[in-house]
Amino acid sequence: AQDPEDLKRGVARISLMDGEVSVRRGDSGEWVAGVINAPLLTDDRIATGQNSRAEVQFDAANILRIGANAEIHLAQLENGRYQLEIARGTVTFRVLRQSNASVELNTPSVSVRPAKVGTLRISVSEAAETEVTARAGDVEVFTPKGSQWIYNGQTMMARGSAADPEFQMVSAIPTDDWDSWNDSRDHSLQSSNSDQYVPQGVYGAEDLDNSGSWNYIAPYGYVWRPTVTVGWVPYRNGRWVWLDYYGWTWVSYDTWGWAPYHYGRWFFDTRLGWNWYPG
Repeated sequence: AQDPEDLKRGVARISLMDGEVSVRRGDSGEWVAGVINAPLLTDDRIATGQNSRAEVQFDAANILRIGANAEIHLAQLENGRYQLEIARGTVTFRVLRQSNASVELNTPSVSVRPAKVGTLRISVSEAAETEVTARAGDVEVFTPKGSQWIYNGQTMMARGSAADPEFQMVSAIPTDDWDSWNDSRDHSLQSSNSDQYVPQGVYGAEDLDNSGSWNYIAPYGYVWRPTVTVGWVPYRNGRWVWLDYYGWTWVSYDTWGWAPYHYGRWFFDTRLGWNWYPG
């Protein structure tokens, strides 16, 4: 029987990388090159180099985007609970749709808890000073002194230790290229055609949009067929890896390879070849 504690644990994934992205596994402590679709677990760390960025998906609603020269610690990943520590750099946390997940983003000075649909930008300087901006929606910030709301269009400047921080509220910092890139990613995710064909809660389906087509095949219903060369078969372009408590998992080298290898199943149709049934 599976350990009940295992069922509580969560798994995130690297959904996008641009430039130099590294991951330090919590179990081994070694830094390795980041890989698209690689599962991320509790206690893993993600670091980006100069002019680099990455995106991490936790579920179908909660997404973290990491800017250049940043380091993030995934302090806790459980089913519906995510606790992150931002050591340095700029990140944007996006709640794309209504979610029951409990999210906490900790900086050296404050604890930020996004709970509603919206966009939150956090920057931690080399001097450990924190800048929290509500780009869309409102967000609550917690300190030992109590809680403080940051409303849409406001920025909180915070410094000092988490035990006794100082902060002030100002107008939101001006938007820049980082915000524009985040907006374009949001548009891509929200306009995905594949979401309508997969069960609620399945994430990574947006990667299927430009890499295949949806077709109706009885008795399955709508299934997805990748655009691949003749002779292609599933579970060939990638590798099996063992992750503590998570077990063996397939890490696909195809950019679309998260949803079809973590949900549903593949089947062969004599007329159309290999297809993925979301289940």
